[in-house]
Amino acid sequence: MIFIKKKLINVYPGELKDIFRLLFSGQFLRGRFVSQFEEVFGRYVGRKYAVAVSSGRFALHCLLSAFGITEGDEVILSAYNFKAVPRTIVNLGAKPVFVDVNLWSLNINPEEIENKITSRTKAIIVTHMFGYPAEIDRIQTLGQKYGIKVIEDCAHSCGTEYQGGKLGSFGDAAFFSFGIAKTLNTFGGGMITTDDGAVYEFAKSMVEGCEGTSSLAV
Repeated sequence: MIFIKKKLINVYPGELKDIFRLLFSGQFLRGRFVSQFEEVFGRYVGRKYAVAVSSGRFALHCLLSAFGITEGDEVILSAYNFKAVPRTIVNLGAKPVFVDVNLWSLNINPEEIENKITSRTKAIIVTHMFGYPAEIDRIQTLGQKYGIKVIEDCAHSCGTEYQGGKLGSFGDAAFFSFGIAKTLNTFGGGMITTDDGAVYEFAKSMVEGCEGTSSLAV
């Protein structure tokens, strides 16, 4: 039986007041605070680039679009997942292909991935569930073997280390969620990390094109 410890959210006295003061100041919108956060976060994870976004699901949408995922393509992901992940794939016209998990980790089973790869497979989304790292090294090897992009879903695993590196630094790109129940909580928002300059520029253009519009809620 697997026991999952309940996460406790800690706040300091006056934290909410500080947050609302910053929100109403307007300085957080692509200003110096966001730029500083991106720089520090990218360095912390061990990536050249980091792009702050409105949510984890918008981050995934940016990455799938950056990698050219479109109608008819297939994306492999864990069968144990948040509903927004396959929904984001479907919204692009692509097909989610589910792979079962290891019972001891609740993460995608690398042994089962290769059986699901076809000529239409364009990406593998690797969710590190509940802060426990998936076997990302084995999945990277499969990605390189078949020319498939590997995207790390680090929504639950900000700060987790694996084989000497931070999660989010292994795949072709990664995304994080900073929702209220996540490891790092900013009352919403997320982050993309990558070493790929083209992905970075694409994500930045998508974020800047959405500022001040309802698209931020994707």
